[in-house]
Amino acid sequence: MKLGDLANIRSGLVLSRKLSKEPTIYKYNALNFRSIRQDNTIDISELDAYNATEKLKTDYLSKKNDIIVRLTAPYNAILIDDNTSNIVISSNFLLIRVNKKFLSPEYLFWYLNTEKSKRAIYKEMTTNMLAAVNAKYFTELNLEPISLENQNKIGKLNLLAINEIDKLHKLAEEKQKYYSYVISDIHSKMKRGN
Repeated sequence: MKLGDLANIRSGLVLSRKLSKEPTIYKYNALNFRSIRQDNTIDISELDAYNATEKLKTDYLSKKNDIIVRLTAPYNAILIDDNTSNIVISSNFLLIRVNKKFLSPEYLFWYLNTEKSKRAIYKEMTTNMLAAVNAKYFTELNLEPISLENQNKIGKLNLLAINEIDKLHKLAEEKQKYYSYVISDIHSKMKRGN
């Protein structure tokens, strides 16, 4: 099946079209390349402030379960959750809203971030000078048929793995701080003891 038959796929907003030069009541956070972490999540503290000339259509704002794809290398896919909804999606990204009757957003998030999918995108982009992928590529993307139940299992397992890895990284950072403090403390005591 083609992804275009299972999802609404569109480019983000060209920000300059709705950008106000003065502060307005239509204030949003806007996604940018800096705000995309290596683990395919959004760092909210890195979002840009965006003042629009008018209220933006929901077509340009992220919603829970949307998939956002970076249109230039490394072509990351991001799954929107409650914390990252209502963010302006710029034209540097593609917004995919799946029909959840046929396709699990968590599964698509996993699928688009697999090495196989990324290699296929890179192969497709070798003829493009800007190395930018367009919406048509994703509309025509063939997905292997797999039951919705199995999609949900894969998607949930992937999210569980991401969550566990994130916690392990945080634990490693805390351990590093702890050992650094302990070793510095021992060093200071040894210096005083001499």
